[in-house]
Amino acid sequence: AAAVAAGMSSGCSPWRVSHLSHLQLQSAQWIPFALLFLHRLFAGGSWRDGLLFALFFVLQFLACGYYGLFLLLFVGLYLLLNLPGLFGRGKAGGRIALRFAVAALLAAALLAPVALRYASLRSELGFRRTLGESIYFSADLASYLAASDRVLLWGKTLAAFRKPEGDLFIGAAAVLLGLSGILVALRRRPAAALPAPRAGAGRRLSAAAVGLLAAAQAVVLLAILFTGGASSTVLGFPVSATSLGRPFLLLLLLLALFFSLNGGLRRFLSGLLSGRADFLLPRFYLLVLALSVLFTLGPLVRCNRMELGAGPYSLLYDHVPGFSGIRVPSRFVITVALALSVFAAFSVAALLRRVRDPSARFFLAEAVSLAILFESASIPISMAPMPTGAAIPPVYRWLKDQPGDFAILEIPLPAAPLKVHQAAAYMYYSTYHWKRLVNGYSGCFPPEYDRLYQREMGDFPSPESLTAIKRLGIKYLVFHYGEYRAKTRKYIWKALAADPAFVWVGEFGEACVYELNPGV
Repeated sequence: AAAVAAGMSSGCSPWRVSHLSHLQLQSAQWIPFALLFLHRLFAGGSWRDGLLFALFFVLQFLACGYYGLFLLLFVGLYLLLNLPGLFGRGKAGGRIALRFAVAALLAAALLAPVALRYASLRSELGFRRTLGESIYFSADLASYLAASDRVLLWGKTLAAFRKPEGDLFIGAAAVLLGLSGILVALRRRPAAALPAPRAGAGRRLSAAAVGLLAAAQAVVLLAILFTGGASSTVLGFPVSATSLGRPFLLLLLLLALFFSLNGGLRRFLSGLLSGRADFLLPRFYLLVLALSVLFTLGPLVRCNRMELGAGPYSLLYDHVPGFSGIRVPSRFVITVALALSVFAAFSVAALLRRVRDPSARFFLAEAVSLAILFESASIPISMAPMPTGAAIPPVYRWLKDQPGDFAILEIPLPAAPLKVHQAAAYMYYSTYHWKRLVNGYSGCFPPEYDRLYQREMGDFPSPESLTAIKRLGIKYLVFHYGEYRAKTRKYIWKALAADPAFVWVGEFGEACVYELNPGV
């Protein structure tokens, strides 16, 4: 029951709704399987566990390169956390290390053809995301309060915090369960620890008072972050809270005092720092959670558009292969949600253990899962129907029947760089005829394509634009005249008819096809 609730928390997180059009970002299902068999392998598992880890790792990399890189990063972290334990396990540790090494080599061999092709294209096209792009598409701390307007419960309430690629709201239930689960997972007292003395009433009251002061100071700090602070006069004395320095220092001092007074918090931290094997997974997922939150913030940490300083993501960008090709650091939210869901399972399991009646336990588990789903409900979700089968436009059915491997260009091209998504329809139809296509839409474009649609084709059908088309080496030009006004389409027809390099082939629906005569 706890696992089901955790699955709901991760798989149905509200932030996913903002990315319905990014099919690859919905395909995160292999991450939990890869981590499951990695954990089993290091717990003394078999060759089967190692091979299944390799399989799911490869599947995730092929499904979404972003998530593959994130998974690779945290697999490396898990390996570092486990190395001391492996050295202390003698032959058993050696067997685990060998199985992991074989699994890693197998995964690398399976991914090599794809990785080498990407590396070749990157070198050929000079592909690299700029640091400015990474900053623009990073999350703001306030992004964790931003939800898509499609989310029924929270969309309108949290609309003020939205930014591009910044709808990172994970859900109040998921966050509360996750944070309480951290305490559940790590508050167990290590076996070697001495029994903590029972705190007296005065100590408990002092801890409670300091805790309230720390909470109030945290509210002040958040108010400054989200509003920029305020200045006023109280009884003739100026009072202001506009800078983060002193409030933050005071909060740290209050937290240190609270820690010294609170035995439960000391047990929590002793669990976090303990070397016990049963604390390894909680420590790992706590690190995944903390690092993922920091990485979503990108190279420059901001809160409500206020710059707070440099972020650790710059280290990934500069020193870890692959991350200089990532444009949107905020997508680390996938591992934020995953780590929180693991701790949510601890929380729900602890909650259910307190209920003895099986029927009550069942209904409590259902209520938790339904609460998570209700927070994520996104109604309505508009979908755009696309033609299939006999409804495919006739020009694409004709192209499908043409023999050979050749390239085509479809006109019109996007009117401006921000309109490039219009080429998505051309790409969809290309999966019907499978001919090579000059048109395309993605997160990056070859320099030749940028030049074509931004400069050379801007005044189509000028002589310069027709010369540019001839240079491409395509076989067919597909002219969708239905996209133009009557006067413009006649002008284009006349220009193409006057150039002997463009040979009329036929009209198919609202598209005319011209074959390029290479001899002219």
